[in-house]
Amino acid sequence: MTLGAALSAFANAVGGVLVIGVDARKSKEGIDCAGELMPVEDLGKALTTLTQAVGDLLQSRHGGIRVYSIPSVKRLGCGYLLVDVPASNQRPHRSQADAKYYKRAGASNFVMEHYEVVDAIRSSAAPNLVLEYELTKGISRPHERHFEARLRLALTNVGRATARHVSLQITGVGPYDVGWQGLGENVIVNQYNYTRTISHLPEFGNSPGRNALRLQPDAGCHR
Repeated sequence: MTLGAALSAFANAVGGVLVIGVDARKSKEGIDCAGELMPVEDLGKALTTLTQAVGDLLQSRHGGIRVYSIPSVKRLGCGYLLVDVPASNQRPHRSQADAKYYKRAGASNFVMEHYEVVDAIRSSAAPNLVLEYELTKGISRPHERHFEARLRLALTNVGRATARHVSLQITGVGPYDVGWQGLGENVIVNQYNYTRTISHLPEFGNSPGRNALRLQPDAGCHR
């Protein structure tokens, strides 16, 4: 098994962890089991080399892969390497070692058929919304028991497809007066108890990093 094939298979599936320095073999029941420990020599150098390699072994690149080292308690300067490969939302990833796409089935890696590559491309085209916020204080008049706060929200689509029928729900608002800026036309704000639901938001484009929505509620609290 090559490293490129393993990275491709894990990234194109649900992710996985590679452990380097442990001999794993199938038991009589056909289950992979950790066996003999085989610590990697010159652990620091091996960590640097492997970290650089995983960044070049996949096309497209998978920025979520992380490499860790575990020193051996018995052999100074030696140890084990762990490669954490999370599932990717930009699959399929191709191994640059042999220009093939791999999938994971059980404990083995297999070359993907053409139709499987096409299906992976289609299924990975999904929206991915990220919400950022900033809370700042407004004008306060304590003698009148009046306090103001401003909450700025930015909703960004970092996925590879347009997000439709998006709504935003904010709970725990309290019995405060809230005014919204930046909603645009046809957007509906519903209130139920201490919950605000903003619906009929515009479709979010699929340009990575695009700030598709910015809201600024002005909340005044009287106590």
